[in-house]
Amino acid sequence: MTNSPLHQSTSGAQSPVVNTDGNVEIKYDLSEEKFAAMLQQQQKDILQGLRETVGSEQERTLLEQKLQGVQEKFANLQKSYEEELQRRKAADEALGELKGQLPDEQIKQAKVSLEQGNTKAAEDAFDAVVDREGERVALAAFQSAQLAEGRLDYAKAMRQYKKAVVLEEDNPDYLQAAGKMARTMADYPQAEEWLGQLLTIRKIAGEDRLALASAEHERADLYSFTGNYDQAEPLYKHSLEIKEKFLGLKHLSVAATLNNLAELYKTTGAYDKSESLHGQALSIREKILGHDHPDIAQSLNNLAGLYQDQGLYEKAEPLYKRDLEISEKSLGKEHPDVAITLNNLGELYRCQGRYREAVPLYQRSLKIRRDAFGERHPAVGQTMNNLALVYAAQEDYAAAEPLYQDSLKIRKKTLGEEHPDVGQSLHNIGDLYESQGRYQEAEGVYQRSLEITEKSLGKEHPEVATTLNNLAFLFGLQSRYKEAFSFYKRSLTIMKQVFPNGHPNIDIIQGSYNALKQKMRGNK
Repeated sequence: MTNSPLHQSTSGAQSPVVNTDGNVEIKYDLSEEKFAAMLQQQQKDILQGLRETVGSEQERTLLEQKLQGVQEKFANLQKSYEEELQRRKAADEALGELKGQLPDEQIKQAKVSLEQGNTKAAEDAFDAVVDREGERVALAAFQSAQLAEGRLDYAKAMRQYKKAVVLEEDNPDYLQAAGKMARTMADYPQAEEWLGQLLTIRKIAGEDRLALASAEHERADLYSFTGNYDQAEPLYKHSLEIKEKFLGLKHLSVAATLNNLAELYKTTGAYDKSESLHGQALSIREKILGHDHPDIAQSLNNLAGLYQDQGLYEKAEPLYKRDLEISEKSLGKEHPDVAITLNNLGELYRCQGRYREAVPLYQRSLKIRRDAFGERHPAVGQTMNNLALVYAAQEDYAAAEPLYQDSLKIRKKTLGEEHPDVGQSLHNIGDLYESQGRYQEAEGVYQRSLEITEKSLGKEHPEVATTLNNLAFLFGLQSRYKEAFSFYKRSLTIMKQVFPNGHPNIDIIQGSYNALKQKMRGNK
């Protein structure tokens, strides 16, 4: 971003400027360009750490979490920059509240250092208050956590947030920040506890409806991420209702909730609802952000994925390509968001049997994700799984199986044993075993996949129908016709409830079902 003359930094300790509404801003000697350079250095250091680390799995996981944090900041640089300025402003104000807890000279020097752009002295001052266990410990712990989070020291931030929450368990600011950090650290039970407390407080307080909407959205995101869709949906819907009432129908916060609710509906097979909401989110974002913003690329990607799930490939492809063009231009060709689009476009080509076009897209996506996140990240596991699907479709089972197994290990470790993605990996391994004639092994992993998918997505989800179909086919191969007939029938019923007539999945299952009935007649 190019600063206007009013926003150029001055020399000296502090950089006050006057913004367009006449209020004084403090820049804390941190321009957006300096902030971007700081993020670039953090990313470089983390990547080097990932390449060189020989420590524990916990250390590597923490580095991966930090890397994801940096890349999320890059994805919306201006917003992240404004948040960092606000973090420093809050620290400056909090230092003024520590009078009597520390020597006046230490507080003064911490404020001067902060105004010059260095946060270390301020963080040290907050830590000193926390260590002495005097007054204002909760405030000091929270501010220390905020500054630690800003420099990506998530382990320290988590410790200090926890101390702040324990000391002031009814402080919504502390609970929200702590809950989000717990989610970042993949401590989902702790995140649920803190975000649940936050939501209870917001409901009781009642006067700040937008704060309630924000708390509902945060908890819904957590539920959606962990596969608890029934709990996420009403929270998203109520959050959306509040935001539309108080912010209007054309606000970016409204678009964010529309997008996340639409993704939930896509995951659970409610495609008509999903398409409508994604269309609304895209319209709002284009009106406010223009046509080349990363958020537009996200909306295009999500809408393309919705069409792909319905077999509407001709509608999906141009959206993915436009998404890729925007992402490469706005974020750079090695950004993880580019890897998402490459992966998804590869999936589209795989579904169409365009394997030669799919493989290089997957390979490029996998390289970006490995360089960005290391070898043990769910995104790496996703692309491994999808590349394995292509190899399996080409009957290159020797290449496919190790990729499937590595993907499964990553997903179990990072997402948990009951996550839908684990069910997906097991399903694909079942397909592989079936294709090789390893029927007993295939049945075992199919049944485990079915158990996980029914539990996490519900018994009427299309993914359940797909596993039922493949189990039916497996039973047919073994002349277990009654079992096969029952599973085909249930699979077909689910698919017809979810998809429109003429969907390729319905046609495939119907054909298999009819063929089985014909075979059963012939065996009478």
